[in-house]
Amino acid sequence: MPRIVDKDKKRIQILRSSLCVLAKKGLSYTIISDIANAADIGTGTFYEYFKSKEEIMPATLQLFTQDVEDTLAKRLFRMYDLLEKLRTYFQVIFEKLLDDNFEYTKILIDFMVEGIRNKEGASLETLNKFYSDTRNMLAPILDECIAQNKTFPLTYHGLHPHRCFRWTFSAMDTQ
Repeated sequence: MPRIVDKDKKRIQILRSSLCVLAKKGLSYTIISDIANAADIGTGTFYEYFKSKEEIMPATLQLFTQDVEDTLAKRLFRMYDLLEKLRTYFQVIFEKLLDDNFEYTKILIDFMVEGIRNKEGASLETLNKFYSDTRNMLAPILDECIAQNKTFPLTYHGLHPHRCFRWTFSAMDTQ
């Protein structure tokens, strides 16, 4: 009887395995067999899930975003203090960026460099989506602050909370 494979779990296994390889070698110097070996799969299996190594980076960033969203949902559940929500948001972002020997940070920087260098194509689109997803995770908290007329510590000398956010993440803005 053929073995039943959970395609979603296998895909995540490949993505998580690729983190280490991409963080160590970078996108330019990583080859498919490096990722396949790290995931303990054959290269043919890799191609069942991804058309190329260039598809790994956006999928890895999406996995990062999903990890952040899942963690935030758990931590923000029944949390009412806005300052605590903001603190938690940034704690989760930095925890995830610093996890696993900075693997997400390393590949995010590598991908940002590729996006800036190329100024077009999938890298730029992925960076814009990542920036948008990240901003959208924080927007409800900022909107709640605005609705409650809270200005601590979101505003500094009258800056609007959304402007503060854009300033904070301006390094990711590729436009």
